[in-house]
Formats: sequence, structure tokens, C-alpha cells
Amino acid sequence: MGYRPWMQTGISLTDNQDFSYFGLRKVGSGYDVTETTISWSDNINSDGPDDFTLRFFGDGNGNTQIDRNNLRNGGDLDGLHLARFTPTGLIGFGNTFGVNPSGTPANLYVRPQSLLHMSYDWQSNPQNAPYGFLQITYRHKGGIKGSGETDQDGLRLGIDNTLVNGALNSYLRWQENTPFIVQTDWDNNSGGSISGERLRVCTTASPGVPASPLNATNTTRVAISYFGNLPISQPRALLHIGNNINGIGYASWMDYGNLTSNASQSIFTGITPANYSDANKSVIGFGRSDLLIMHAQKGEFARFHENSGFYSVGNYGPNGLNTAATERIDVDGNGRFRDIS
Repeated sequence: MGYRPWMQTGISLTDNQDFSYFGLRKVGSGYDVTETTISWSDNINSDGPDDFTLRFFGDGNGNTQIDRNNLRNGGDLDGLHLARFTPTGLIGFGNTFGVNPSGTPANLYVRPQSLLHMSYDWQSNPQNAPYGFLQITYRHKGGIKGSGETDQDGLRLGIDNTLVNGALNSYLRWQENTPFIVQTDWDNNSGGSISGERLRVCTTASPGVPASPLNATNTTRVAISYFGNLPISQPRALLHIGNNINGIGYASWMDYGNLTSNASQSIFTGITPANYSDANKSVIGFGRSDLLIMHAQKGEFARFHENSGFYSVGNYGPNGLNTAATERIDVDGNGRFRDIS
């Protein structure tokens, strides 16, 4: 029934053809290696499953009824279910877990379906919102950014109980005004994830993130780093891809759109800011390089030359004419202007 020879210092319980033990376990043949152990077992060919559970029991002494209409009722026969550990190693946190043997309401409870499964009966109103979330926080005596232990602090992952278009939405919430960073292994060797930043989500109000005079307060910044060990720590547009960029390849109107940079060269596609002199216009911007129009197989079709501002049609690159344009519009081959009056 589950007895082991090391079960010497503790409490053993037997009933209903099952066995449990709470006490100390001496591990190995050495000295001073001890586990405090809660264990339970099940007899062979059991009608089980037999689980280990944590429950809270409130008022309701002698109650023999299960309140299937209110799983939060700690005063009924079952009490309030807090946690369940199954013989297969699955864990359930919440009040919807249990078993449904004969003599209990049918289909009332569910079994844990994952290594860690969290579930609660849905109820509306803000006071019930915490039951859908996992939260991780830090306490810091100096109260630095990123710390705090209220429901508005730390990292939260879960399902909000507020109905949106008649349905429930899931959320990943970093509830601090500092960057949220996604990392993976960087160098294909164990331990490289700390130097493997892939994605950073922050705002222009986050520490270390530059804010242009043309940017609205607290605007979104998303950065995707080309090299995980060289993260974009200062994203300068709504979506910034590649590397950090110095001031020469960047302009303050490169805000509302996608900025790609390799530290010096850059290209931006987006919309000019609302408080820019030529506001709310679709824009393609580039810096510290020519802007090429390329075909995947045929190569260069056209080029905007950075130094002169001239536009060339044809291949003016190293695999073509390898020269700069000398006219405002410079064409390699025949050209035509129609309907010129």
C-alpha cells in the first residue's frame, strides 16, 4: 500500500484501503541528509484515482451536501478546493478540480490537464479578476521601478474575467514602466540566454529609451534585435529592427512606423508625426546610404543617391555601371516623358 522502510519518524494514516504518511525521510546512507515528506499511495487495481489535496473548510459543521452551484463555498461537504496533486504528477490550482465517483454530483469537477493547471469558476466584476492570473513580483526596500506587490505590479499572465465582444481574452501583462524583454539561447551553448535578447517592448517613458520632441508622451516602442548579444537598448521608432542607431542615420520624424538599422545605415517607412511641419504624410526615409529598388533575381532596377539626391533608373551599382547619377533623373537606356506641355 505504499509503505517504505524509511517511514520511521512521522505519522502514518490508513483507511479505505489507502495509506498516507507525513514525516521525515533519511535520504541515502550518509548523515544529515533529510527530507520532510508528505506522501500518499494507492492500492493495486484501485477504483481511484487517489489524490493529495489542499482544502479550506469554513462554517458548516456537519454539512453533508456538496454545493454544486457555488464552488467557492467553503462551508459545504467538500469545502473550498485550493490545490490537487495527482499520482501521475499533474498539479491543479483552483476550485474546479476533483473527482466524480458515485455518490457525488456528476461532471462537477475536472482533472488537471497539464503539469501545472490553474482553473477557477468564472464570475464577473473586478473583485473576481485575480482568480484568472498568475503574478510574479519583487519587493525592493528602495521602491525602484519594476518592483512592488499590488495587483498593478510585476508580471501577470492569465485570462481576464471581463467579457470583450462576448468572449474572454488572455493577457501577458508587464505592469511596470520598464522594458519587457524576451530572450533565447544565443550561441548554441548552454547558458547563453542572458546574452540572447530577441524582443524588447517598452515606451518612450521607459528608463534609457530616448524620446524625440516630435513623439507623443508614452508611445510604444518594440525592438527586434538582429544580434542577440547586441540588443537594441534604445529603440527609436514604433518598431525598430536590427541594431541601435547613432544620430546621423536617424531623424526625429522617424517615429510612427518601422525603422530598420545596422548601427549607421537606416530605412524608415511610416507616417510623419502629428506635430511635424509636414504632418500625417506617408513617408519612406533613409540615411547614410543609397536607397535601392531591387528585383530578387534581376538585381537593381533603380537607385536614390544619398549624396546628390539624384534618382537613377538602371543598375548603377558595382555589378552594373558602378557610377553615380549626374542628373536629377539619370536613366541607363531609353526613357520617355509623356504628355509634356
